[in-house]
Amino acid sequence: MRMSDAEAIMWAVEKDPALRSDFTNITVLDGRPDEGRVRAKLDAALDEIPRLSQRVVSPPLRLAPPEWRDDPTLDLDYHLRKVGAPAPGGTRELLDVAAAFSAAPLDRSRPLWEFTLVEGLEGGRSALLQKVHHAVTDGVGGLKLSLSLVDFEPDPAPAERPTLGPAQQAAADAAEHEPVDPVNRTTPLDVLSDALTFNVRNSLGAARRGIDTAGRLLAHPD
Repeated sequence: MRMSDAEAIMWAVEKDPALRSDFTNITVLDGRPDEGRVRAKLDAALDEIPRLSQRVVSPPLRLAPPEWRDDPTLDLDYHLRKVGAPAPGGTRELLDVAAAFSAAPLDRSRPLWEFTLVEGLEGGRSALLQKVHHAVTDGVGGLKLSLSLVDFEPDPAPAERPTLGPAQQAAADAAEHEPVDPVNRTTPLDVLSDALTFNVRNSLGAARRGIDTAGRLLAHPD
């Protein structure tokens, strides 16, 4: 999927580090979360938000806007890390860790997000730091993502799978049986080929629109 104009602008201006478009959220937790549960929730988020498992691929010579492509090498161990807070683990120490986390730029060759679990805060607390690019979601969406990874009860019941209506079930069944292209078109030659195809289609579309407009003007000169 091609980037929108707004996404492409944010992506392009980041060649200047002062114009980075990512943001950081801090979620303070009452205790130390179960890492297995966090990873399970993150796996669910990847299913719900495909953009989290995609990276940006730019065509050579800027022949077309960058596009989002599935990252076959997605590594959760890279995107979800764990650190200990410096003693005494107060608010100042947490903010120092968050500042260092936020200052480091996202790896533009990977999906544009990172989480870090900070342990060892005062009172047995911990915190979840979340850094996400604005092309993936905005600050409100990032906050909702953070909240989706935490529980508001000590031992919550497993979430029930929502019941689908007839139309939704039919669409889900069709998607499940839809053939998948086994070729991962991410080589430089593939990207160049797709970019050229994109430009040819756009040029043909513009030519058709021009011919249609000229035809209408000739048919109705007044």
